[in-house]
Amino acid sequence: MLAPGDDAESAAFELELRLEAAALTRALTPLEATALAVCVFAREFAAGGFGAFLANTSRRHAAQLGDALSAIGCPRLAAIAREAGGLVRDMPHVQSDVALEDLALRRALADWDLRVEACPEDALDALFAWAASYADALPTA
Repeated sequence: MLAPGDDAESAAFELELRLEAAALTRALTPLEATALAVCVFAREFAAGGFGAFLANTSRRHAAQLGDALSAIGCPRLAAIAREAGGLVRDMPHVQSDVALEDLALRRALADWDLRVEACPEDALDALFAWAASYADALPTA
């Protein structure tokens, strides 16, 4: 799935696109849903941290992200994601412009971003190591 020399971000984006396309015609398998949640999180986090992940349509993956990160072997990232996922449940306006003015929310987002950046776990490395065990169950190019 990820060949030596491949760019992990590009490979994750390609996998995300394949999974999103599959989701248009059928329900994703649990393995596919796990991979998709991690791909979406990695892309959105790189673009703007938890704020970007929770403010866009990608937030639909917030509820399963903790379990997805745990499944691929990232328990520390999973714990952070579960906290952030709780925010989506407790604060449904997180994606609105009003939320940007919420100082407590901005502090929480900044704290989660710092914790993810300081975490020694790499979601994409873990994703592709995990995916290698399930290569036949995930879409390829």
